[in-house]
Amino acid sequence: MDKKYKKAENVITINVKGMHCASCVSRVEDALTEVEGVTNASVNLATHQAVVRVDPSKVEHDSMLKAVEGAGYSAHVADHSDHEGMDHMHHGEVEVMKFRAIFALVIAVLVMLFTMDIMAFPPISSIPKPVRNWIGFILTTVSMIWAGREFYVIAWKSLLKGYAEMNTLVAVGTGAAFVYSTIAILSPATFGATPETVLVYFDSAAMIIGLILLGRYFEGLAKHMAGDSVRALMELAPKTAFKLVEGVESEVPVSELMPGDTVRVKPGGQIAADGVVIDGASTIDESLLTGVSVPVDKTPDDQVRAGTINTTGTFDFKVEQAGAETVFGQIIEATRNAQALKPQIARTVDKVARIFVPVVIGISILTAIAWSLIPAPVGMENANIPFVTFISVLVIACPCALGLATPTAILVASGVGARNGILIKDGQSLEVAGWLGAIVLDKTGTITEGRPSVTKVIPFGEFTEDDVIRYAASVEQFSEHPAAIAVMKEAARRDLKWRDAEDFQAEVGVGVRAKVGGSWVRIGSETMLEQEDIELDDDLSARADLMATEAKTPLFVTRGNFIVGLIAMEDQIKEGAEAAITRLNSLGLKPVLCTGDQEKVARSVAAAVGIKNVKSEIGPQDKAGIITRLKREGKNGTFVAMVGDGINDAVALTEADVGMAMGTGSDVALMAGDFILVHGDLKSAATAIELSRATMGTIHSNLFLAFIYNVIAIPLAAGVLITSMGIMLNPMIAAAAMSLSSISVVINSLKLNGFRSSL
Repeated sequence: MDKKYKKAENVITINVKGMHCASCVSRVEDALTEVEGVTNASVNLATHQAVVRVDPSKVEHDSMLKAVEGAGYSAHVADHSDHEGMDHMHHGEVEVMKFRAIFALVIAVLVMLFTMDIMAFPPISSIPKPVRNWIGFILTTVSMIWAGREFYVIAWKSLLKGYAEMNTLVAVGTGAAFVYSTIAILSPATFGATPETVLVYFDSAAMIIGLILLGRYFEGLAKHMAGDSVRALMELAPKTAFKLVEGVESEVPVSELMPGDTVRVKPGGQIAADGVVIDGASTIDESLLTGVSVPVDKTPDDQVRAGTINTTGTFDFKVEQAGAETVFGQIIEATRNAQALKPQIARTVDKVARIFVPVVIGISILTAIAWSLIPAPVGMENANIPFVTFISVLVIACPCALGLATPTAILVASGVGARNGILIKDGQSLEVAGWLGAIVLDKTGTITEGRPSVTKVIPFGEFTEDDVIRYAASVEQFSEHPAAIAVMKEAARRDLKWRDAEDFQAEVGVGVRAKVGGSWVRIGSETMLEQEDIELDDDLSARADLMATEAKTPLFVTRGNFIVGLIAMEDQIKEGAEAAITRLNSLGLKPVLCTGDQEKVARSVAAAVGIKNVKSEIGPQDKAGIITRLKREGKNGTFVAMVGDGINDAVALTEADVGMAMGTGSDVALMAGDFILVHGDLKSAATAIELSRATMGTIHSNLFLAFIYNVIAIPLAAGVLITSMGIMLNPMIAAAAMSLSSISVVINSLKLNGFRSSL
């Protein structure tokens, strides 16, 4: 899996209009990837969007739009800031489709009444047959020019570009019926008939247009429903905010907020941006982002996030990130982008779709030739079997179902994932997550809360507890490690003043040190003592061992060559971690705990949650190496996931087949992850795997429906039952069946909305 593009490229989303099948998707992707500076293009038929990864120094928007338009489609860069406008536009397109479908079907019924003798009831039956045929010609022409115009325009553009797609099949099928019928009424003798006896197929052309438009309307309606989860997420976004300018309060749209603005939040109001409280206090419901239902108290200097709810007091905060840059905005953007990203199975289907339409056209021509050479069965001598089977094969073949099989499932799954606090950044990873055999877990921030606290201080020799904390704080003031934060909090709690220090140094998995008053002061593990040749007292060593067996991390504090004391750090195991490990085991995965912490501490934590495989006292590069070795296990290798939250997990997240980054972790880890577990809950990792398996199951069933439909439908349309049973498929029935095949795939994908995590 190539993850390099994640590091230094921009992502552009383009709305594409005019795509109707998997062949269209392939054409648009080919056109975009040929643009210099475009490194990857993924097009989604369900959302009609292309997610394009580009080198911004080499490509401009106009060149990409021209490439898409050159392929025969209209395009514009998506403006995700106007979610309501975009949704209204899509809804409007579906409504237009419905109106055209109704218009075309009304016309089709009228054409059938005028041109089919069996339906020519009085007073229509009293009209001479030639006149009725001409009325059918006029009505069908109106339907083709207005309601079905798009079929022919796109098909013509495709022909000029040298390729064929779904619209080509419809255009050729209905066009052949129309041209044949027009020649028949102009020159019936050409077909050995009179104006009163000549057969016309205006009814087939008109009804095919109506039924396919009706199918596309229902398909569009179903696809709109598939995006309900994402729309529901966007509707949670705040719309307005109370901005303060020189103490004057005014209500403004959220889109106008900028970093540095001051915003007032009143009781019951939504927080409109990410920022820090500067005045007042309140209690915030952050369940939308954290999944935790218990409200959190906020006072000055505390962070607040967009989308969360203020429950009680009034407070002012300074905006740090607004709009798409907020955590909530990034959740929406990541979810939308995920809908256009493809798993490998979709790319395989795209390759099939490239040749599907040309093959179908070839089959239809061969069918017509074959029936021209085969004598008509008894009772069907007057049926134009070659022509009817030619049209039926063209109309019944459905690359739409193939094209929708994967994107509709991804569309629904991404919304379901967001609803469960899981952001899917990579379609291929969604596929691979269902094949995982092992999952590597970081300890701090993944299995444990990542917020250690000082639980015990043991001074040594003549030093006091305050001396131990003061020396430790003097060094840890330069570090952002969770243990350092715990030491500084303990120093503040004891109201201790730490000393100035210099030459701060850190060694991963060992400890930190700095010069305090001319002497080296160190804080770290027993390994640090060994490296510095500092002798460890047996009693202190025993106490450290006891701490480790109780899942507490012992940190030694030294000054020069002397031990100052011992600090016990305890990081609480996350609620639900044990249940998550149990579920991962039941899913057939091998959990492996990888941590830089001491072995006894690591094994104690692992035992508490049910992990048997432990790798301790390892650095970031070692984690990546462990993942590489796990991949080689088994006859055909093993797919490996990594779950982590820190900067030191970024390399391992990238090395893994699937990287799952805790949403509470560092920005570097979030960028490296393929999944973001927004709630920072290990249970979400199990849920992500369950969702992957459910999604891939849906995709496989969709593809089965699409393939089995074409395998059965095309031979039926070609007339396999004519000789044995005297049954010939009417082109109108073929058109209805084609529409139903696409709708069935979308409806099957909608079942994913019923997904529920087992945890």
